[in-house]
Amino acid sequence: MKLIGKFDTRREAEMTVERLVQQFDIDRAKVVVAPDGAANSAGIEEAGSDNAAGAPSPEPRDDAELNGKVVV
Repeated sequence: MKLIGKFDTRREAEMTVERLVQQFDIDRAKVVVAPDGAANSAGIEEAGSDNAAGAPSPEPRDDAELNGKVVV
């Protein structure tokens, strides 16, 4: 059986993988996380470390690869 899910952020995809592994005993080696397309992507929304941090913080970044959804 093959299940496919598309997520707006890499974080959502990774949390789904964790749930599959921990709650449903799916072998992590059998789970593939990839961009939905040819370009590298961290999703279509900023999440996690792509968001601005509180002070003190280094310069904000705007180089997140937001080129499409993330497929699990």
